[in-house]
Amino acid sequence: SVEELPSPNSDSEAGDKEKHQKSKIPRRRFPWTNETRSLLCEVVRIKIQCLELAKPRKESADLYIKNFLETEVKPLWQPGWMKVTTLLRESREVHANAT
Repeated sequence: SVEELPSPNSDSEAGDKEKHQKSKIPRRRFPWTNETRSLLCEVVRIKIQCLELAKPRKESADLYIKNFLETEVKPLWQPGWMKVTTLLRESREVHANAT
């Protein structure tokens, strides 16, 4: 009895189908307004002031802000709606000098 091995193309075809199905799902994009952007910047500005007062040198200011956005700010959105890179980009005007 000879076992039938899957063809090398069968895995890639399945992967292509999966990628194609994922691309049909619209990407969730948060509709930023001047007010929401301003509020995010205010929160980051306050966190930077706390950083300057506490001066924890265990991590860089950049890493400190990134961790803050990841753990404290990003969870305010439903899963899949926000990325830390987007939060960093939208609050760049505030933390550009600190990082």
